[in-house]
Amino acid sequence: MKVLILAIFNISDEYLQMLNLQQSYLHLHDNIDTFFVTCKDQPEDVIIVEDMIYVKGEETPLNILMKTIKSMECLYDRYDFIVRTNMSTIIHLDNLYAYLETLPRTMVYTGGFLLTINWSVDSIHLSHENQHLMHSLYGTKFIQGTSIIFSKDMVQHLLKSSIEYDIIDDVKLGLWIKHDFPYIYDNLEHVPKSKFTINEFEPDCVFIRNKSDRNMDISRMKDIICKIHPF
Repeated sequence: MKVLILAIFNISDEYLQMLNLQQSYLHLHDNIDTFFVTCKDQPEDVIIVEDMIYVKGEETPLNILMKTIKSMECLYDRYDFIVRTNMSTIIHLDNLYAYLETLPRTMVYTGGFLLTINWSVDSIHLSHENQHLMHSLYGTKFIQGTSIIFSKDMVQHLLKSSIEYDIIDDVKLGLWIKHDFPYIYDNLEHVPKSKFTINEFEPDCVFIRNKSDRNMDISRMKDIICKIHPF
């Protein structure tokens, strides 16, 4: 079984410090490949340099889905599972692999944290044309973007879809699943999720989400990575 991790980020001093930490750790599993994905002003649509994927475009909330899909398109067919995460989330690689081995190889859309919209959607997370949808999104279920897992066939379906980059990425993917795969959507609560924690290392966790100011994230990231894999 081969696994692809796509870690989405935008270039800034804080994220570049996180990138250095993540690069020191996320290449340590023989069957898991990791690429870091960001937008860049460039003539080519996609440029891959070692473990970096640069996607042509501007860093905006609505372009997160664009750079996710364009990076998937380049690499997905080599892998059984594709994991979409972000730079500030730590992944326990061995636990991730063990969890994925428990899943079927097809029709998988799951992850670490299932959310249901029960708050007002920020207007920056919707295109101008879709501002009127803000209240209709209430009740939508989706896997949080920190830890979305797709089987390869689901990425194939996604790439063949006519999905638009008009709603923030993880919510849009939930809406896509709801529309195109209602059986998966209706059973999201019943699929065993990978272990997800916030700010704390636990031996059986898969995804650890950092939630605080960036300087604290970097310090905690060092501590947690060293607990997972002492250097």
